[in-house]
Amino acid sequence: FITYTNCKRDNYHNTLVFASDDPTHFGNYDGNPDTAHKQLFAHAPEVLRTDNQWYITTCGWPNYGTPIEGGVGIAELTWA
Repeated sequence: FITYTNCKRDNYHNTLVFASDDPTHFGNYDGNPDTAHKQLFAHAPEVLRTDNQWYITTCGWPNYGTPIEGGVGIAELTWA
């Protein structure tokens, strides 16, 4: 996961997801978001696991369209 933003509102929640069978190499990112595995509406996400359930967080500055203004949002995460 990498949040690819210049901190402007139009790309503030632009997190790109990369996947690889090799945990030491995820390829070379060329700046084209279409080369990412997925794009998420999230800023600086963290992935957490408790028991057998996964979660993802998002946060951000107030007035930037963050799901919980000025706070941290958390949602269940399902891997597909």
